[in-house]
Amino acid sequence: MRWSRQLAVTLIGYMQDNGLKRADLAARLGVSPQYVSKLLSGTENLSFKSVANIEDKLGISCFALA
Repeated sequence: MRWSRQLAVTLIGYMQDNGLKRADLAARLGVSPQYVSKLLSGTENLSFKSVANIEDKLGISCFALA
């Protein structure tokens, strides 16, 4: 769950920085607004491929490797 919450925080920050609504983010990701809501809830169980796809489409890094 920690990774899901981190992804949610990153996406919320991206939305705020770019003045986006959920529907706007959904359009950029090519997914439904309902799926974006799941992502933003911080409870969605995602594969590494899904996270890589999000990062690629938005041009961001969701996780910092320490």
